[in-house]
Amino acid sequence: NSRYILEIMLLKSKKLSKNIENSVLLLKIIIISLAAIYLIGNFNPFYEGTDSFLYGNIAINFSNGVFSISNELLEETGKSQFVGTNWLKTVHGDAVPRAGVGFAAIASIFYSIFGYYALFYLGPITAVLLLVVSERISTKLFGKYCGLLTLMFVATNHLIFRNSLNLQTESMFALLFLVGTYFFITFFKTKKNNRLLLASCFFVFASFIKING
Repeated sequence: NSRYILEIMLLKSKKLSKNIENSVLLLKIIIISLAAIYLIGNFNPFYEGTDSFLYGNIAINFSNGVFSISNELLEETGKSQFVGTNWLKTVHGDAVPRAGVGFAAIASIFYSIFGYYALFYLGPITAVLLLVVSERISTKLFGKYCGLLTLMFVATNHLIFRNSLNLQTESMFALLFLVGTYFFITFFKTKKNNRLLLASCFFVFASFIKING
């Protein structure tokens, strides 16, 4: 009888554990789905922002092979008053972006493929990927419950959502830096040199976007 009771208790324990795992997985899917709906459905057009308008214009110009801009008043007078606040007048009588061009160069690749939709949705989609990747990395390294907590912390961070609704660098930098950190941690666990190489590549890409963005 005691053995029979023990077996029943074990079966109930396994069933309870399975139900908890399914509930955690379902909760993760719900959080990511709601975040994706909000981000994609409430994006800010790049031409309504300041930095995002600059990134969008540079991306469009780069995709068309244009690396500087000018206008009639600037060409006739040569005065810097006729250059936008985010542009810098050169000795050649035109203007180049005052900010770095790393993020805009990447955005131009997506613009060449998907058109204006890329400039509208690049930030939101990157933020959704950030949610998924942060959950996956945390789950793989520390377990499913830690993955759920990580997802909840990231999904409730208003700074991530506010910046991700625009064409800005923050989400893409965080995504690349997070992946680089994951490979860096796994290098110490596995001692495989390819992990360190991958970590270095992602760190370089993240720095390229942030410093030149």
